Amino acid sequence: MPESAAIQKIKALGGEGVLTEQDVAELREATQAVLVLMADGQWHSAIDIRLAAGMGRREASEGLRRLRELRKFFEVAKRRPAAGQREYEYRIEFRKQQ
Repeated sequence: MPESAAIQKIKALGGEGVLTEQDVAELREATQAVLVLMADGQWHSAIDIRLAAGMGRREASEGLRRLRELRKFFEVAKRRPAAGQREYEYRIEFRKQQ
C-alpha cells in the first residue's frame, strides 16, 4: 500500500511518531490563518500570531514557525515596539512584482 502524501511529509519533517496525518492538515490551516492575519501589512505581536495559528481557539506555540514558512514567499520584518520590551512585532512586506 503506497504511503499518503501526508505520511511522506511527516517523514520528511522528521515527525514520525509525533505528527499524524491530521496534524499535517492542521499545520496547513494554521499557516493560512497566519497569512490571513498578516495580509494587512500591519505590525502584529507574537501573541497575535500564535492566536491566529490556533485559529482563535487557543494560542498555538507554533505560530512563529508558521510565520517562518511564509518567508519562502514574503519578506517578514520584525521590530521591538518600544525600548526595553522583549516581545517583537512582525509584518509582511509585500514584494513588488517585476
